[in-house]
Amino acid sequence: MPTNLLPIKPIDYQNVHLFLSLEEPPPHVQALVYEQDTALVLQPPHLLSYPTESTNELIQQALHTPPHLPGTVVVKSGHPLHIHAVIHDMDSEPTWQSQWITQALLNILQTVEQRELHSLAMPLLGTTHGNLPADQFFQLLKMAMTEFSLVHLEQLWLIVDERTTLEIFEKLYQEMVNIMR
Repeated sequence: MPTNLLPIKPIDYQNVHLFLSLEEPPPHVQALVYEQDTALVLQPPHLLSYPTESTNELIQQALHTPPHLPGTVVVKSGHPLHIHAVIHDMDSEPTWQSQWITQALLNILQTVEQRELHSLAMPLLGTTHGNLPADQFFQLLKMAMTEFSLVHLEQLWLIVDERTTLEIFEKLYQEMVNIMR
């Protein structure tokens, strides 16, 4: 899909420039958010790697590692910083709840502010491995950004699944504009 046709104009909300994108975030982004489950099993394809531990060690780690609570975030160092938003519990049906997504968004914003980050990229949480409607995600994001006093964050890149058609992308962009006013 030719990405040069996509709207790139940011929407300003709470002094933060919000971008909706089908592409990878720009290289200057300081942190990337990933949709995750309580056992940290969900992995984006580009982060998959062969484990260095033996099968036995991996089994022992899995048995003795307590699950992360939904709504929490797990921060992994690197550049960019990797923030895993725990919004799925595979023992629940559905695996996600909107309050977990809201809590994760608040924890993400808190992490960004504590680390004085200026740019962040994330998927529309709950839409990657769940079926949260995009407009509901925008409502949750707006609520979290309204609740949290943002001082450092200047750019938030919202990354849409690459399989999204241009027509759906334009609809999402318009929903974001309407909700984030």
